[in-house]
Amino acid sequence: MHKNLQSAVNLKQVRSALVLFFLFISQLNYSQAWQWVNGGGGTASDNAAETCVDPFGNVYVAGTFNSVSINIGTVTINNSAVGFDIYVAKLNPAGVVQWVQRIGGTSNESVAGLCSDNLGRVYVFGSYTSPSVSLPPLSWGNPGTGTSNLFLACIDASGVAQWLQGYGGAGNEYAGSCAYAGASSSVF
Repeated sequence: MHKNLQSAVNLKQVRSALVLFFLFISQLNYSQAWQWVNGGGGTASDNAAETCVDPFGNVYVAGTFNSVSINIGTVTINNSAVGFDIYVAKLNPAGVVQWVQRIGGTSNESVAGLCSDNLGRVYVFGSYTSPSVSLPPLSWGNPGTGTSNLFLACIDASGVAQWLQGYGGAGNEYAGSCAYAGASSSVF
């Protein structure tokens, strides 16, 4: 089977759910047999919102967490302040957590889109109401305090932040989804 078609099929097989404030990530094979299950979460409202699969079979999951800290596999990340922060996790084809990154600020951040490219980089599209949003060591200011603006971030296959770009103005902007177009190397 062609690798891109395989990734598309795998994407349909990835299931994520919020149950009792815990995040569960699983993968089924073609015969609908469980291949692996992984989970995590904290003590407050934590959820999975977006998933994608790269050409190498790695699974990415992103969502928000309101807990002081969350565990995904053996990785623990802390909330930057009060409100909701975003987590982005990479799991290898066997379901083992490779890395987890936090995108956050002092108020609320939300994720609306997640996609990967042919090199295993992952792109995260979302919105934020904090005075600034950070994907350590990167940060981007919010030009309209108290309003919602957009961000697009890139994390490489090793979990290192590559860039973070904010968009918007004094009004409210809300994120939709995102997609990677390999032929033009563009994120939409």
